[in-house]
Amino acid sequence: MALKENMRHPNFIIGAMSFIILLTGVVIKGNKYRIGDYMIILSVVLGGLHWIWSIIDVMKNQQMNAKSRPFWIIVVLIIPPVGGMIYYMMKEKNVRL
Repeated sequence: MALKENMRHPNFIIGAMSFIILLTGVVIKGNKYRIGDYMIILSVVLGGLHWIWSIIDVMKNQQMNAKSRPFWIIVVLIIPPVGGMIYYMMKEKNVRL
């Protein structure tokens, strides 16, 4: 199934890990443990890596329709971590405008 194959992409996994680490770090920080701060910082670094990799992937994808490329660039730029994850989750990345 193509959807599951896209969700195995290393960048999708980095994005999902950044969300999980962020949520865990917020809960731990809410319980006043210092390690929560480090987990939040790690999740921001992973999220930034995921975001930059997603932007590069959208710009370099040769199989993408030229009309859908601006749409995906806007989605990835405006909704940083979520936009990249949506990009990888979509089975067909050509959006009909």
